[in-house]
Amino acid sequence: MFWESLASLRNNNSEKWCLIGDSNIMARPEEKLGGLPFDASSAKWYYDFTDVSCLLELPLKGGTFTWSNQRSEYEAILEKLDRILIFLKWSSSFPKEIRVLDATIASNHAPVFLL
Repeated sequence: MFWESLASLRNNNSEKWCLIGDSNIMARPEEKLGGLPFDASSAKWYYDFTDVSCLLELPLKGGTFTWSNQRSEYEAILEKLDRILIFLKWSSSFPKEIRVLDATIASNHAPVFLL
């Protein structure tokens, strides 16, 4: 329901969009290390939303994973859950934006910045 609600908001607004934050979705198998196997069915919601809403994901620089269960190496789970999504109009208006992931994890999520 969340992705459908967000898509509805996006489709009713033609302004420049930028979404930054915890998507709680892993889109690709390489976005997960440890724990249960990657679930491709949950990624379908993410891809449906970005396709319908004409949003692009900006790559993060500085690290691969944005979430950690903060356990020792044998019990560690790392995932990329935080994302920056932009509407196509954003990229033409702000072509020099830089995406930065601070790889230091102070909480269970690493901060994601758009500078």
